[in-house]
This record gives sequence, C-alpha cells and structure tokens, in this order.
Amino acid sequence: MLKLSRYCVASEPFADSDSGHIKHVIMSGRTGEVRVIDAQAWDNLTAADEGYADISPQTRYELTEIEALVPEGEDELSVILSRNEAAQKDSRLFYLVIQPTASCQLGCGYCGQEHTNQILDTADTKKLVDLAEHKLSAGDVEVFQVGWFGAEPLNALKKVYELSAKFQKLSERHGCAYGAKVVTNGVKLKHGVAARLNHTCGVKMVEITLDGDKSFHDKRRFTKKQRPSFDKIYQNLLAVARDPDIDFRLNIRCNVDEENVDGVFPLIERLADDGLQDRIQFYTAPVHSWGNDAHLRAVEKERYARWEVECIAFLVNKGFRPSIVPNRKDVVCLAAMDHGLLVDAYGEAFDCTEVSFVPTYGDDNIFKIGTMKNGVDQGARSIFKDYAKGVAHGEYPCGSCEILPLCGGSCPKQWNEGLCPCPPTKFNIRERMLLHYCASKLQPAG
Repeated sequence: MLKLSRYCVASEPFADSDSGHIKHVIMSGRTGEVRVIDAQAWDNLTAADEGYADISPQTRYELTEIEALVPEGEDELSVILSRNEAAQKDSRLFYLVIQPTASCQLGCGYCGQEHTNQILDTADTKKLVDLAEHKLSAGDVEVFQVGWFGAEPLNALKKVYELSAKFQKLSERHGCAYGAKVVTNGVKLKHGVAARLNHTCGVKMVEITLDGDKSFHDKRRFTKKQRPSFDKIYQNLLAVARDPDIDFRLNIRCNVDEENVDGVFPLIERLADDGLQDRIQFYTAPVHSWGNDAHLRAVEKERYARWEVECIAFLVNKGFRPSIVPNRKDVVCLAAMDHGLLVDAYGEAFDCTEVSFVPTYGDDNIFKIGTMKNGVDQGARSIFKDYAKGVAHGEYPCGSCEILPLCGGSCPKQWNEGLCPCPPTKFNIRERMLLHYCASKLQPAG
C-alpha cells in the first residue's frame, strides 16, 4: 500500500495551454523532482478514501519513482533525518573554509564582524597544511573543497596563493579532486587576480556581493573611510565576466532589507543591459542576524516571499536563468558536516561560518571548537549538530513542515539563538513551482 508523501507539494490548479486540461505542478521534496499532473489525478491522490486505483499505472509508477508516493507505514521524518545524517557523515568530501585575514575594506552596517589586520601566521599555516595532510592521508577523501572566506580573503592574496599551491599538491599526492571557491566583496577582484585564482589556484566559483544598483549599494557597502565601492566592484565584475578564458562560475549575491529592496530590480536591469545573462547567477538573500540586530531591519518574511517571486520572474524576463525551485538539501551547512571545518586568521577553528570575528560571542569565542596549535575538539561540534535530534524530538517546528527536505531546517545557529530562520521558500514554494513551469515553456526546444 502507498500513501501520498507529506513532503509532496502541489501548486494551485492552472489551465494548460497545450492540452487544455486543468493541471497542477507537483514537487516531491524527498527527491526535489518536479512534475505536472492532471487535476483529476491529484484529486484522486488527495481523496480521503484513497483513489489510487483511478490513477494510471504509468502515473503511479512515476510518482513512486520520485517518492511522491511512499510506503503507507513509513515514518517519513525518520527517513529524511536518517538520509541527512548519512550525508553529513560522508567522508568522501572534506570541506575546509579558510579566513586568511580578519581585514576588510568595507564597513557594512549589517556586518557583525570585528575587522583587524590579522593574517594567518606561519606557524598556524603549517598546522593547517598538516591538518589537511592528515585528513587526506586517511584515504577515503575523494574531493577536497576549499572555501576562501572573510572578512575579505583577497586582502591576504599571498596567503591564498601559498596555501592553494600546497593544497593542490596534497590533493594530487593523495589522488583526490581539488576545487576552491571565493566569497569576496569584489574590491580587489581585478582581472589579473581573477585569472590567477582560476588558472593556478583551482578556483571554480566566485561570489560577489552587490546590494542593489550604485545609489543603493553605496549607502550600505561603503569603505571604512566612507567612500563608495560600487563602481570599482562593478568594473572588476565586467572585466572578469567578459574574459572567456576565465571560466569559473560567477555568483552575484544581493543582501536585501527595507533599506535597499527598491534597488534590486535596477541592478538586475543593469546586469542585463551589460549582457551578463549567460555569465552570472544572481540571487537575493534576506539580511539576518550576524551576532547583532541586523534582522530587525529585514523585510517581513511573507512580504519578502511575495517580492522574491516577482524578482525571480523579472530575472527570467531579462534572460537570466535563476534557480527557481530549491533542490533537496540533506546537508544544510558546514555546522552539520562531520568533515567540514572553518579556520580563521587567528588559527581558531569553528564549525560555523557566522561566528568567527564576532565580538558578541566573547573574547574567547563561545563557539570555538579548537585551534591549530592545540587541535580540534570534535565533541565540541554538538552545539549545532544536536539540532537534528531536536527536530526528531519535536523541539523545533521543522518536523511537521512540508519543505523540511528542501531547506534542511535552515540555520541551526539561528534556531539556537531563539530566532526563526525559515526561508522564503516556506511561503512561496507553490508560486515558485508555477513560475518554474512557465519558465520551462520559454526555454528553446532541445
């Protein structure tokens, strides 16, 4: 016997122009697969008396394959959490996030970090390489992924170049693939720097933050000397994006709150006018707490969710190919990974990217799980990892949420701090599914 998965979501009915039939877009959160089915078939699936007998064998088979239909007696929450746990324990990927410096040129109002000129010193650099050597020498790592993060990592380019060379040699020696990504404010991402990062440092993806078009961005992402930063960043972006020999993926992140929400569409318009549709991925993110009160300036969640759908539709209309429906997320973040680690410029280790350099968490950071000098305490990771147990025991509302497989429970740190990190997807998943269907009709055949 089968039942409709609790994680299967259906859009509102719509008239399909091709067939003339009333249909639904459905999404199986358990697999992230999207399908379109007739409204009558959906009505049969949701009927109280279980109308599965009225569904064609082909439809029943397809829905079972994507886990929209599941065994009747199955505890779906346990299945999802078990799969997540297995993915989090997977040792084939070693993800190492490095903050090579505590320095940043910008003084963004929503940033909770304290910036200094500290750079990872020689002793901690050696310990960091030794740590990577130990991890890779175990023989089960297939992919070594490095994330260069901030403050602003490109303020320590020599350290990035030095470690990249060492890490690539380690990967080659131990027979595992190597890849890196950089999260940067873009101020120092000049063409030559980008080329070297791509060609010699193994960087496959770069993410740059632009908080709206110039007039909006420069009011919030200015230098510590109160000077604007948009023009310099944007010119760097154009130079990199227009060079076909630099082949890493470019992401543009736009942090959104009440202050700059009206500046996002003009930025998209400018990116489109400059012909960057096939070169960049653009996405927005609500401003949230970073050990501070930045979340208080955020757009109200449900209003943001409605606006986000309009933003995604605008991107599609301008020729971009944004991510419209979320994928299945079994590893929500670094904190959930057994084989993930962040090391900051002071040689301190963390299992979260949003706690280092944050003075709110004390001079001896309460989230620290070790140092390069004294080693990492794996037992200290439980402060965030226990979140999954809380979901299983009903301590968080995620266990009963239809999008749990798609967001993974969102941010354990925010739940831990008494905040609600539910993503916009919770409020706009059905609209996203319809938009996904409409966008698919705009794609050229083949």
